[in-house]
Parts: sequence; C-alpha cells; structure tokens
Amino acid sequence: MNEKTLRLLEFDLIRRGAAARALSAEAEELILNEEPLIEAEMVEELKSQVGALMIRFAAGDGGAGKSLPSIAPLFPKLETGGAVLELDEALALGLFIERAGEFIAWLRGDSSLDQAGGLGALGP
Repeated sequence: MNEKTLRLLEFDLIRRGAAARALSAEAEELILNEEPLIEAEMVEELKSQVGALMIRFAAGDGGAGKSLPSIAPLFPKLETGGAVLELDEALALGLFIERAGEFIAWLRGDSSLDQAGGLGALGP
C-alpha cells in the first residue's frame, strides 16, 4: 500500500487513536509501528477477531480495562543468571502476569477467575 493511499485513509490518525487506548506502553509501541495488512485472508481474520472483541466490550462485562505495567526494561535483567529484582520490579512483573491472566480469562469468557478474586492478591 502506498503512502498516498495511507494518507487518504488517515491510517496514521487511526493508528494513533488505537495506540492511545493501549493497556501498556509495549502495546502502544507495537500499534504505532503496525503496518496495514494487505492479504485478504489475514484482513478477514482480524476483522472477525475485532468484531468479537467489540461485542464483548459492548456487553459491558468489564475485565478488559486494567492497564498493564511496563516490564520491557526488566527483560535484560531477567536474562541475567542470578539477577535479583527490586521490590517495585517484582511487583510490576507480578501485576503484569496477574492482569494478563485476567485479560486472557476475560477473552475466553471464564468468569471463575474474577469470582475468585483474580489470579492472586498482588494489588490493585
């Protein structure tokens, strides 16, 4: 797809709008770097997935609105054998894992995790 077409479609505006709604800094960056799909099968699959998500969001059953702490800065440290996380780093990693699990359960329609108080007691 050429630049003129992308400008006419206001793709950058749409991409920035989607990125502004991202639940993590990493997701925002991924969205901002995303290029449009051009293969018909991939476009149809993505449209189907987005449609299903829109139905879930419209139902207002919650579960998808918690932001995720940024953990990208932790990756180099986690790759180092014997490294120890600071308390705030461990909390960020734990929250990320907990909220990601809750989001996956929400996507699957599994409300048992929400009823049990989430995946753990790591914080808000």
